[in-house]
Amino acid sequence: MEPVGNWLQNRKRRVAFSHGYIELSPMQIIPNPDLELSIIIPVYNERDNLVPLEKKLEEELAKLGLSYEIILVDDGSVDGSPHIIKSLGNHNPRIKLI
Repeated sequence: MEPVGNWLQNRKRRVAFSHGYIELSPMQIIPNPDLELSIIIPVYNERDNLVPLEKKLEEELAKLGLSYEIILVDDGSVDGSPHIIKSLGNHNPRIKLI
């Protein structure tokens, strides 16, 4: 039987959005045994809410004492949300944009 990691790396991914889908190339999986929590948040035109969201998440997640990442999935925003997320990610390596 093929290991799960190999199976995932060799498959294309289809990611659905509210208004369609995109095809992603085969995934490169980089295991991080130290990562304990992944938070995935869909984003659509949330420019004004992203900084307060990041501040509140960091405040609350610090209380847990876990290693974590925050994945913000842009769903085709036209208000500059991806730019804000990239800026947040430049200052906070736990924040990732998809």
